Amino acid sequence: MHLSLSQNISKEQFLSILSKKLLDENLSLFVGAGISIEAGYPAWQNLLAPCLKQLKLSNIKDIDLFKLAQYYVNEFGAPALSDVISENIDRLEYKSEIIEILIESKFKQIWTTNFDKVIEKNLEKKHIRSKTIHSNYDLTHINDNIVNVFKLNGDISDLQNIVITQDDIEGHEKTRELMITFLKKALVSDTFLFLGYSFTDSLVLNCIKKIHDCLGNSMGYHYTIIKNEPDNPYFFYFIKDLEQRYHIKTLLIDEYSDIHTILRELNRRVTLKKVFISGSFDVLPEEENQFADRLCKELSNKILSSGYRIITGMGRKIENYLAGHAMQYMLTNNIFNIERYLIMRPFQELMPSEDKFRHRNMLIEDSSSVIFIFGKSVDLKYSIGVKEEFEIAKSKKKVIIPIGSTGYQSEIIWQEVKDNITLYPYLERYIDQLKTNKDPEIIAEIIIDILQNID
Repeated sequence: MHLSLSQNISKEQFLSILSKKLLDENLSLFVGAGISIEAGYPAWQNLLAPCLKQLKLSNIKDIDLFKLAQYYVNEFGAPALSDVISENIDRLEYKSEIIEILIESKFKQIWTTNFDKVIEKNLEKKHIRSKTIHSNYDLTHINDNIVNVFKLNGDISDLQNIVITQDDIEGHEKTRELMITFLKKALVSDTFLFLGYSFTDSLVLNCIKKIHDCLGNSMGYHYTIIKNEPDNPYFFYFIKDLEQRYHIKTLLIDEYSDIHTILRELNRRVTLKKVFISGSFDVLPEEENQFADRLCKELSNKILSSGYRIITGMGRKIENYLAGHAMQYMLTNNIFNIERYLIMRPFQELMPSEDKFRHRNMLIEDSSSVIFIFGKSVDLKYSIGVKEEFEIAKSKKKVIIPIGSTGYQSEIIWQEVKDNITLYPYLERYIDQLKTNKDPEIIAEIIIDILQNID
């Protein structure tokens, strides 16, 4: 029996649902062995192949891998199995295209049955703080402000407590009872995206089934991406079972490389909804000061009410106007998850220049568009920081929207854009209005029109 793509969730439905979940930070990632294999780590069959040889068994396909590991421990002891694993998995090569794409997605929670370090090492390369949770004791150190990596089967740093033998599997629910409880809690509160996970072990499905038994059809859906197997007569029933009994919807793909394309598009859609506002000023004449206050109010209100998120580095004085009005809008509209809609990453007072550059780079990387307003420093008429943010935005090919009517560095940026307007085709209809218009409400409407046309 063949399962057509039309019978399951479509790519557009998948992207639409998950991009909203990811933007709202309600999407958790669960990665299985398939993700580590792309990073160069051996599949379980290859990892345990030396055990098969020493046990003088011929075909690894004919045996459950947990049982194979158990037989090896029975014959040669747990330290010998630890040596086999360490020699094959504890390596320094962690490069993986799919992991890099997933890191860019900025999941707050990553769950895995893998015990390698590929996720943590890639987070570290991107200067993203993380905490590895691989035992019940680690659960006391969860930090909601960083990425938490939950390792259900243990970690390579503690080989004595990884889950790999039949004994380990049979005692899993008892030895890691608190970890399993946390997983169930996350499965209830969050939507999960499962990648590289075969669902052949009972760990996750048992948790979901227990939740489903309690909540019934009021339980939310989770999602996975799986390569279609039209010639496998069991495949249709497997996919159908995932949805009916476990509320896991499957996006079917023709090739494994399609996963990369889909995840990049997911990231693109999330990034499109994030707008970085660059600007600063210290003291302005009273008329300009009132204009700045009204403009920040209109910008923040229009951006948030149109479904976008605001990112700011808290430039001088901007934080008093932009952040203040944004928070007032959210409180008025009963939006209490303020940090999801207003992402503020202030500069430290004595931050070295190279750290400031890295900080700006990180902020702009996470957005699709950069709006420039004012740009006046304390000692100089023009802001070096705003100028640097413009150069970063150009190098990253971000959508650049300079409001020239605010003057200072933004007016200089506007002039450069105007002189090279063919490089900014999305501004051709609006470029003159961005310089001449001084009505905050109209300026904000122009900004939203530009953003929506880009969408």
